[in-house]
Amino acid sequence: MTRTLLAAVTISLGLTLLASCQAGKNDPGRVYAPDMYFSQAYDAYVPSTFTNDGLSARTPAANTVPYGTTAYGSPTLEPWPFPLLSDADTAQMMPSMRNYLNPVPVSEAGLASGQKNYNIYCSICHGGNGLGKGYLVTGTTYSQAPANLMDPRFLSKGTSDAWFYHVLQYGKNSMGSYAYALSREQRWEIVHYIRSLQADYVAEKAVTDAAAAAAAAANPTPADSTTASAEAVVAVP
Repeated sequence: MTRTLLAAVTISLGLTLLASCQAGKNDPGRVYAPDMYFSQAYDAYVPSTFTNDGLSARTPAANTVPYGTTAYGSPTLEPWPFPLLSDADTAQMMPSMRNYLNPVPVSEAGLASGQKNYNIYCSICHGGNGLGKGYLVTGTTYSQAPANLMDPRFLSKGTSDAWFYHVLQYGKNSMGSYAYALSREQRWEIVHYIRSLQADYVAEKAVTDAAAAAAAAANPTPADSTTASAEAVVAVP
């Protein structure tokens, strides 16, 4: 009796396992909430029997903002005209980029917005001051150092506002694109904020360099005694 029962249980379990393997690889089998797994999607312009007006296409909810527009629904900025190319081809576009000016005027609100989004998306790598020493560098073992935005090559006129926007649009090296998270206006605001960081850095460096030069002039370094002694010995006949 016991053996018969054990055999029946074993056969039942085997049949259950075989039955559970019959579903397709994309079929999860039994689901707790099938309406969430198998939504009743409508094709465009197909009538709906669910809505009161019979339309399947719905208007946006109140106070929603379409992606790419401002908070007041004004037209978005022009699409970025420069494509994603290799570094060599991008270098060929640099002269044209220098002629592409930042279309967003500088304002206190814009700088505040740029600072906020810079701190969210950029400072973890480039640091709050743009020196490339963000938490990813100082607090982890990340191997590839982010760019120092205060490097002379970024301070020069050769690196235009459009180039910074281009990097935010497409990404560069280990940095990914932030086009998914930032509107066109927000990207240009970050560029304005980076320029403000650079202006502060240049001004502070000029003050520091001037103070160091004044201190060096007021306290000239005395001649090295060893060198002086050696010269004296050589001078003795």
